[in-house]
Amino acid sequence: MPGGTGVRALVTGGLGFVGVHVVRSLLDAGHSVVSLDRDLPDAVHLRFLSGAEQHLQHVRADLAEPVDRWQSLVGEPDVVVHTAAVTPLAPGEELAATARAVTVNVAATVQVLELAAALGASRVVHVSSGSVYGVPAGDPATGPALGESSALAPRTVYGITKAAADQLAQRYDELGACEVVVARLAQPYGPMERTTSSRSALSPVHDWAAAALAGEPLELEPGCLDRGRDYLYVVDVAQALVALALAPSLPHRVYNVSNGVCTTLREVRDHVVAAVGDTGTTEGPVNLPVEAERPVLSPARLTADTGWTATTTLDDGLAATLDWLRGSRELTGAGVGA
Repeated sequence: MPGGTGVRALVTGGLGFVGVHVVRSLLDAGHSVVSLDRDLPDAVHLRFLSGAEQHLQHVRADLAEPVDRWQSLVGEPDVVVHTAAVTPLAPGEELAATARAVTVNVAATVQVLELAAALGASRVVHVSSGSVYGVPAGDPATGPALGESSALAPRTVYGITKAAADQLAQRYDELGACEVVVARLAQPYGPMERTTSSRSALSPVHDWAAAALAGEPLELEPGCLDRGRDYLYVVDVAQALVALALAPSLPHRVYNVSNGVCTTLREVRDHVVAAVGDTGTTEGPVNLPVEAERPVLSPARLTADTGWTATTTLDDGLAATLDWLRGSRELTGAGVGA
């Protein structure tokens, strides 16, 4: 099983929001990485990954294409961290993006699992989402944090495709094709969160931080401020995924990656105002629709099995996000976070 230094890792979606942080964390720990993505790195990626290029290889490929078009480019990885996905869709986009979501989130996951088995990878970490559990029953701020044995009840296209991929990944593990660990993420936020062809909806932390920096009012829906989520700083997410990829052995095959704490939109707004100043509010959509709400997840299993725990407070994570947004604007000359 993985462990030690000098591990060769394949990260799918390696230029995506979570994927690029996994790449950076692996490189910082002394490992070599093949980053597979449908795009090539831009100036923002290159700056984020600077100083570690010696052990990094970029492979441009679309997982929706047949695997024989790109299999020869990835070498023989020891571990695979599969982050590539069509991520949560903005309201009104589900129907138009359903076919693409099924192709990438389900069919391409099967291709990655088959590739890992064929290449002899010792472990695949399949990155999933708390959305597979569906809308929480009752108030997530007062209800219990869900464990990994909780029933799957997804409500959105994204959640449905991730749940299907989770179950396929677990079946591949059961059949002995390769060892597969499923990591179900709480709501990530932080630097490198950007709109892409595979990520149309960003976290309220990003959207409100970017608006405040631009001197614009924060968009709020009536009654939205009591909605909450389990927000997790993206560097903490990446370190959890690396811990799962490199652990010498793991007694479980499904892990929640979370803070285990509900943070309401009211709290997010208050933190943004305290950090940047009050730029006012206006009525508009918030990327936290009721049908896409997620429960708070318990990280107890992950902590017990790997020693990982989230260490970044919302204040510190927001400060890092604001610093990155300012630097991104200066680098690209475009809007904040572009």
